[in-house]
Amino acid sequence: MERRIEATGIRLDIEGFSLEPRHTSAVAAVRCDVHPRTLRQYERLGLVTPRPVGGVDRRYSDADIERVRRIRRLITDLGVNLASVEVILHLRDQVLALQRELELVEADRDTLGRVH
Repeated sequence: MERRIEATGIRLDIEGFSLEPRHTSAVAAVRCDVHPRTLRQYERLGLVTPRPVGGVDRRYSDADIERVRRIRRLITDLGVNLASVEVILHLRDQVLALQRELELVEADRDTLGRVH
């Protein structure tokens, strides 16, 4: 769910977090305050999807790290189980996509209004 490309060429997600895969799993784990095995578990469950860089090495983006932080907040602060986290994140992604689509439709409408 890509938002835009900044003047720097960095791709951002809908909330403005970088989509560039640049953090190793060790760095991502530290930034998320989780064990690297937890990241691998989230990856196996499809909750987070690091991208391969240079063949085998997987890298996490800032958007991935924010997603893991959100997962941890749902689990630790609200007591949500992993199955429910998956549903919540899926619904959240759908809402954000619909909001972005609405923004595009409104921008098109505004553009058409200025033309006529």
